[in-house]
Amino acid sequence: MKHKTLPNLERVVAHSAEVEQVLGDEAYGVLVAARGNLARHHRTGKTRVTQTKGRVDHYVNLDAGSLEASLSIEEGHVNARTGEWVEGLHILRDALRGA
Repeated sequence: MKHKTLPNLERVVAHSAEVEQVLGDEAYGVLVAARGNLARHHRTGKTRVTQTKGRVDHYVNLDAGSLEASLSIEEGHVNARTGEWVEGLHILRDALRGA
């Protein structure tokens, strides 16, 4: 339940310079870890890890050119030739675990 005298407290805190700095720093740490994870793989193609900022939140993104390609790299996919499951690289997941 929100306190009636401070209805916008969450918004004020979320947009404060201090919170912005902490969120940006945390996202940057995940970004560096994810880039390291990606660099360990030989076939990275055009795949890259980026950081973007929304109105409040910071995002770390695995960009392989399309959502389908990015999801296949992160989570895995079925090999079109063999029909076998190819495990994903878990670039972002592992970066979050190390952050």
